[in-house]
Amino acid sequence: MWDGDPTLFSERYHLPVRSLNRFRCTAEHLKPRMDGGEDRPENLVAACKFCNQTRHRMGKVLSPATYQRHVRNRITAWKWHPLACHHLLK
Repeated sequence: MWDGDPTLFSERYHLPVRSLNRFRCTAEHLKPRMDGGEDRPENLVAACKFCNQTRHRMGKVLSPATYQRHVRNRITAWKWHPLACHHLLK
């Protein structure tokens, strides 16, 4: 993840500029605000923008542990990141 200047992240990981936004650091609410989650340190974790948005687009927001398993399974199957990012997984 990156926050600040995306150019340094792009150069370090050899990523095209169009792929950078998905890796931007965001604050993820473990218990969503729509379900009463608060902006408190114990309810916030760092998450890339893509993971944060994808979790909340699902019909039912998965628990953090269930969503983590979902993401790991998709990464293992090479179905989470675009092809331009797969070199990061090796």
